[in-house]
Amino acid sequence: MRHSLSVSAAAAFLAFSAVAQSLPSPALAEDVTVWGQGNILCSDWNLKDRSDSENRQWVFGFLVGESAAFGQDLLKDSSADVLFKEIDRICALKISLTLAKAAQSVLRELRK
Repeated sequence: MRHSLSVSAAAAFLAFSAVAQSLPSPALAEDVTVWGQGNILCSDWNLKDRSDSENRQWVFGFLVGESAAFGQDLLKDSSADVLFKEIDRICALKISLTLAKAAQSVLRELRK
């Protein structure tokens, strides 16, 4: 009885593994509730001193959190300067985006 149970468990694990491997990688959480500085508009980001600590810290936390949620180190080959220059570029082009959406755009680029 014990032997047949472990064979069944192994078969179930193999079936689960095959299904899990066929699933697509997780998408960015586009429609999650964002609190705090992530709600400021790019137009505000563009007007403020970009070294504003509160905004920068929010971006750092968001990028690290999203990267961890994907189980990937999306930030390892980048630097803070590069990331903020990309957010600056995005916000200059689309002033009605929120800071969260601009940060998500950066993550989309990093995932390519």
